[in-house]
Amino acid sequence: MFFNSIKLNYNIKIIDDLFKTKNYKDIGQLIINNKNNKILFYDLVKYIRDRYFHLSEHSRMLKKKFIWLISYDSSDLKFINNFIQYYFNSQNLSFIGDSYSNCYSQTMARIGSDKVNTKPSFEQIVQESDLYHLLIHYMNDEDYLVLTSNSAFFEAPNNKYFIYPNSTVTFLSIVRSPYDLYSKYKSINNSQQEALEKLNYFDISKVEDFKSEQTSKYSIIENRQSWSINTNSWNDENVTDAYRGKVIIYSDLVESPEEVLTDLVYHLKQCGLPLEIDYKLINDFISQNTIEEDQFDFEMSKQEAKLISNGLDKNLLDDLNFHRDN
Repeated sequence: MFFNSIKLNYNIKIIDDLFKTKNYKDIGQLIINNKNNKILFYDLVKYIRDRYFHLSEHSRMLKKKFIWLISYDSSDLKFINNFIQYYFNSQNLSFIGDSYSNCYSQTMARIGSDKVNTKPSFEQIVQESDLYHLLIHYMNDEDYLVLTSNSAFFEAPNNKYFIYPNSTVTFLSIVRSPYDLYSKYKSINNSQQEALEKLNYFDISKVEDFKSEQTSKYSIIENRQSWSINTNSWNDENVTDAYRGKVIIYSDLVESPEEVLTDLVYHLKQCGLPLEIDYKLINDFISQNTIEEDQFDFEMSKQEAKLISNGLDKNLLDDLNFHRDN
């Protein structure tokens, strides 16, 4: 313990000197060189979070690695996620493709420090999200982290966010019509009430209870919220501007996959990824991977459509042109 304290103070002195000259490359290498010392690695990353991460003059301290794939219903990400992994592999990019929850679990297990939250509450996630992202960033050597999530974006006091602009390349928000999701949930559960609750209500306590029952040592919850809150949080103009985000309507992906995927590759290239625009590659993927709109044997009455609409944000429906005509 005493030896680690001496080593920590010694490395902090080096880090402080490197920050004075904005030598971010050597800072990163120093952190990486200490990955095998779990206690020291954690303490150094936490020191950087506490002292430097949120200072505007050090906004370029990290290489942007996170590419977030977001949707209210996780299954709506499958086609886009498969395409990005296919395209990145074809162009020899170094990346991890996983869910955020799995990435958190596996990364924290590798760190193995007793100081890491094993099953953080939502409040802990809000307060420590920046630390979690830094630990994931430094512990994983790959150039990019393509992570899926169905959490809503949040902003809290003291510069706390779900994701951070100085470590994020972009986010892609895949949005499906709430009426289509309702039809899906009702068909699966055979219950109007359960379908409405899944669309319009979110009980964080139930999610935390479920998380506490999981057998893996490290786990993190998905703060999904309702469809309106979730979609609004990612569709907000300030959020899309700050993170160079892109909103993709699921039905557009179904109807015009070539156009949407080509536009997506251009977007990723504009965000700084070293990608070539390969139309053959895009078409090859589409020919090998079909995406179809779910077809449910369900007719929605005007009364039921109105019942669904009552729980939705009308301005958001206008924005996304999601209206049900019955």
